[in-house]
Amino acid sequence: MKSFCGLLPVLCFGFMGRTTVIPVTSNINDFVMMGLKTNKQDSVAFEVVSNIHDGEITVAGKDGVGTTGKVTVTEGSVLQRMVNEYMTAKFTKMSENGDVKVKITLKDFSLQDYNTQSAGMQVLGSLAGGSASYRQPRIITARIIAVLEINRDGQEETKNLVTSAEENYVGQFTSEISNKAVADCINSANNKVLMQMNAFFEEIGM
Repeated sequence: MKSFCGLLPVLCFGFMGRTTVIPVTSNINDFVMMGLKTNKQDSVAFEVVSNIHDGEITVAGKDGVGTTGKVTVTEGSVLQRMVNEYMTAKFTKMSENGDVKVKITLKDFSLQDYNTQSAGMQVLGSLAGGSASYRQPRIITARIIAVLEINRDGQEETKNLVTSAEENYVGQFTSEISNKAVADCINSANNKVLMQMNAFFEEIGM
């Protein structure tokens, strides 16, 4: 497993005036690396453009309805580093003057978090009070949209990359358990971007 330890990304959750800062593990998982076939033939000029900015975002509820809260996340820079690291491992001939032009645009990133209990069960839980809220089953989902463009021998090929990942946890959105669930979920979605890139390169013989 390949880890990227420099400049660890963080998630910040605001809770009762306090901010919890959680380092997010940013790594390319073994499935990506094992499925990677190094290309030693093509001279590649690579560009990554990110419309995903670091900073505070609103976490939506189920199906994008309502809001759960807000987080501050460095997803734009995290995903750029992972993509760059993948490309360096994939292509040994990387050059600004490369014959093959590869561009990836990171277009959108979003998070959803919601309680998986029925409305009736949630009401019962709230009436119970006390520590009931800490036992709520929840799901966090991360979704990324990107576009991969390749120009070689005068021909252009485009692949829309849409990935999502989810993590289950039990507790409150502002708990330590949810912090880890969000971090793992984002890392999984990021790795799926690399998997889709890898599959497309294989499909077109690169």
